Amino acid sequence: MKQVGKDGEVYDGVNVRMEIREGSLWPREEYMIMLDALFDKTEARSAMQFTNPVGLGRIAVTSFALGGLGAAHLVGLAWSFSYSSSGATLTRAWCAYFVALCFYHMSEFITTARYNAPIVAWESFLLNQSKAYQIALVASWVEFWLEVLVVPGLKSSALSQLIMFIGVVLVLVGQSFRTGAMVEAGSNFTHIIQTEKSSSHKLVTTGLYSIVRHPSYFGWFWWSIGTQLLMCNPICAAGYAYAAWMFFNTRIPFEEDRLIKFFPDEYPAYRRKTPIGIPFIEA
Repeated sequence: MKQVGKDGEVYDGVNVRMEIREGSLWPREEYMIMLDALFDKTEARSAMQFTNPVGLGRIAVTSFALGGLGAAHLVGLAWSFSYSSSGATLTRAWCAYFVALCFYHMSEFITTARYNAPIVAWESFLLNQSKAYQIALVASWVEFWLEVLVVPGLKSSALSQLIMFIGVVLVLVGQSFRTGAMVEAGSNFTHIIQTEKSSSHKLVTTGLYSIVRHPSYFGWFWWSIGTQLLMCNPICAAGYAYAAWMFFNTRIPFEEDRLIKFFPDEYPAYRRKTPIGIPFIEA
């Protein structure tokens, strides 16, 4: 087919079949805007790839930034093991935390792109998932460095190093469950709760889903607490635990109500035999 651009020129065009399933973070119009730009020289020279939420420019810059930050802190983490001073312990905690943080956001995007490509966009990095999340990040950084300046011994004692080790374990377990759940669910996993059942939606009950019935939530809950134990942030550790529990205590019952409607026979039986894994939440 032929396509006429906004500049009046005629280009060789293609027929495009686009299926934007529920769970996509951006509407069909955003994708159409990007497709239209392919046939318009003026738009092609604009910064649309960096301003559009599904633009590749934003994704490239974000990937570069997360990869660079993660790599720099990974080098710092490796360096910290060459020394045994309190300063090296603090460096180790901060760098390990930032490596975990960068890996989490990169893995969210990469896993979505690989296993659920129709809904992937810049938002899949989850960097702006909520104002509360961004405030919590900054709060944890402020607490860490304030305590380093005011009570440095809090993060360099033998007990604090044990707590940091527990944090590392929780981060590793939590990240494994989070990413593993996204891989096993494939196209059935979305960052937005689906209110209507799609034709391809299947109930996943094997693998990690046979251990806990919301492994991605289970993983994120313990990962978030682990990041604060890793930095030995007592205030934020308690705050993260409370905030995450309150969030999932609302989200899980709502999601399970939808799942019961989608799978009226299968889901109740699955729910009865499979725990949630987050303390004191019974949907």
